[in-house]
Amino acid sequence: MDAWWTNNKDASVFHELIVDAHVCVTTAARSANPIHQQQVRRSLHRLRELIHRPNLSSISFYELTPGCAVIFLLGCTGCGKSLFISTLTGIPEDEAGVGHALQSRTHRFKAFQFSDSNRSFNSDTPVVLVDTPGFNNSDPKLTDESICKSISVWLHEMYKRDITLVGILYLHHATGTPVTAHFRPFVEVYGKSIYSRVSLVTTMQDETNISQPEDLDQLVREGARRFIYENTPESARELCQNVTSDIDVARAEHLKRVVSELTQGLSNPLEDRNANDVGLEGLADEHLELLRRIREESANDGAPTELLEQCKSVRCQMEDVLIQGGQAMSPLVERVKRCLRTY
Repeated sequence: MDAWWTNNKDASVFHELIVDAHVCVTTAARSANPIHQQQVRRSLHRLRELIHRPNLSSISFYELTPGCAVIFLLGCTGCGKSLFISTLTGIPEDEAGVGHALQSRTHRFKAFQFSDSNRSFNSDTPVVLVDTPGFNNSDPKLTDESICKSISVWLHEMYKRDITLVGILYLHHATGTPVTAHFRPFVEVYGKSIYSRVSLVTTMQDETNISQPEDLDQLVREGARRFIYENTPESARELCQNVTSDIDVARAEHLKRVVSELTQGLSNPLEDRNANDVGLEGLADEHLELLRRIREESANDGAPTELLEQCKSVRCQMEDVLIQGGQAMSPLVERVKRCLRTY
């Protein structure tokens, strides 16, 4: 096998093939323990899982950049957040902080960056997963209120640094119900529209067949989506792909909020708003609407080139309006420019 690989390795380059791994399984003709096809298939299945699982690397909060997209992982103690990370990435359970008792093993916020978001989630944007301490925590210092305060600090700093919050995964058992108060920090920073980025993830369905609690309907009416997690790498990857598919829309919503702050700050409440302010807000609205249309049409036949070009044109118009406004040194203007550069 080694000789064949040495003689033929250039073929993969010629045919533009990417070889992640290769395996050769052999056994003696009269072996007392022959290798059966089922064993080989199991080994190949495991190999494919390892190849396609996204790789994580720890990252500090101060290493986050405006170009990345952040997913928050929430849930009560014992709901399986750390196990979700282990299943998604393949890192050992003890490294992910998995506990098998109803005591929290996660006592602080942990941020993980996926090393290859394009392969993992079909996204060119660096994706960061933030694991949080569980609510109803066994640690008396980690009350729900203190955890929410810490989340609020993260969110305010992310917002000021124009780091996009692309999604919130709230994990819960089939018998449990998410607490609305746990979403309060997100609503305070982003408004009620943030519920459209919430995924209510039911875990451990393999242990119970109890139906979803009716109390979830209120969150769904606010815009949250339900997802049944099947405790497999494929299911975890599908969930993250669903969340990251909204990256551009989440960025556009953030851009619109920053533009709104800018125009309100520049306007004199005793005077009519100038044309540049109105024009900039109108362009931000148009940009957001175009990206929503692109998302909808991409789900069917792929994003039309015409809409993509329109989006690019609108961003150029916004840059022109900023230049014409004569506020080049304003911090908010710089923030708008920074947001535009993330596309």
